[in-house]
Amino acid sequence: MVRKVKSKWLLTGLAALLPGCAVGPNYQKPQTWTPPKWRSTQVANGKNDSTTVPDAPDVAWWNVFHDAELTSLEDRVASQNLDIQRATEELAQSRT
Repeated sequence: MVRKVKSKWLLTGLAALLPGCAVGPNYQKPQTWTPPKWRSTQVANGKNDSTTVPDAPDVAWWNVFHDAELTSLEDRVASQNLDIQRATEELAQSRT
């Protein structure tokens, strides 16, 4: 009984794994193309708006919200972040 169960699991495992070995020696990786900018369609207020998404996010992302309290908080965090201050000083020192 136990032997039959083990055999079934072994055969099931082999049946699942063997197709992964089916790639032959003449396999060629398919070519893919990625555009430099993505087009995104966003729906706002029931209107379709096709916009271009920038390559990299804005480093001052909080300015999007136009919130004085959030800007103040980010300024305080940046001025009190010792790791960033140290890295900035080390970078300046390495350039001299």
